[in-house]
Amino acid sequence: MRPRARLLLAAGLLAATGCGGPDVDDPGYRRQVQDAADAARAEVDDLAAQVGSGARPSRDELLTCERGGEEGRQVAYSVRVEVGDAARAVAGNPLRDRYTSRGWAVTYRGTSTVLFQKAGTQLVLILDAGTGTASVGGTGGCVT
Repeated sequence: MRPRARLLLAAGLLAATGCGGPDVDDPGYRRQVQDAADAARAEVDDLAAQVGSGARPSRDELLTCERGGEEGRQVAYSVRVEVGDAARAVAGNPLRDRYTSRGWAVTYRGTSTVLFQKAGTQLVLILDAGTGTASVGGTGGCVT
């Protein structure tokens, strides 16, 4: 078989087997992505409410992602909140204890950044004492 014929055959087989990512038009898949996105947004909003007030969304979009070599979709969502002087204390032990008791892994990066991970969902809290604000963002995991 000539190289061009092999290439056409391979392309046809890939198309026939459905490789190349999920069927984004499938209602079941869209529902899975929406459910994961809604759950991630709820976690971000909950964390933001614990450290500040006046949440303003700064990003909310579905992105292409990859998990286990398969293409999928995930939400990237973040909000900014106004924080008071007590925000650093809130971001310390009480917040860590609350999240670890619910099965989250909590990692501190210096004094102003906290990472939270659980079952594919990732959250980040970044305090900016200079502006009196915090950014809280997260992803809901890659739905393949």
